[in-house]
Amino acid sequence: MEDVGENGVELNFVQGDIMQIAPKQGKGDDSGLNAIRLKCRRGTSAPNTGGTITAREGPWGRWTKAMNCRSGKRLVSFRLQVQPKQGTGDDTSANSVRFKCRKINGGKKGDLGKSGTRGKFGAWSKTCPERSAICGMQVRMAPRQGVGDDTALNDVRFYCCK
Repeated sequence: MEDVGENGVELNFVQGDIMQIAPKQGKGDDSGLNAIRLKCRRGTSAPNTGGTITAREGPWGRWTKAMNCRSGKRLVSFRLQVQPKQGTGDDTSANSVRFKCRKINGGKKGDLGKSGTRGKFGAWSKTCPERSAICGMQVRMAPRQGVGDDTALNDVRFYCCK
């Protein structure tokens, strides 16, 4: 079995994602990316048996269609699309995430994800080492402002497991 940890236990690695994105409001307050849901898979041939991971969810937006790595591949690096601070304009902060998929034991990587409506993508993160893949995340969320400019998800950190 390809996805077995050092103690012989099958590991859950992330093989896809779904994003909660608020559409442009026109004259309203835009918040961009509100949540990321990671889809896990246990082992290499099992169906979606590993469940999902969602750190926190903002209150706005709709869930996108699921995006999945090709068979046998897992998420191993990412880059975040972020709109810089707008001053007196409408801030959205994070707008989308792109991932690279690869087999756990190495090999060619492929991209997964789409662009959001605002901001630029940062550099690619460091790639998970061979025999590891993304297995968890931590997000930084802005609290609901009530009156003012809401941004929702502002940053994310993904973790690699071996």
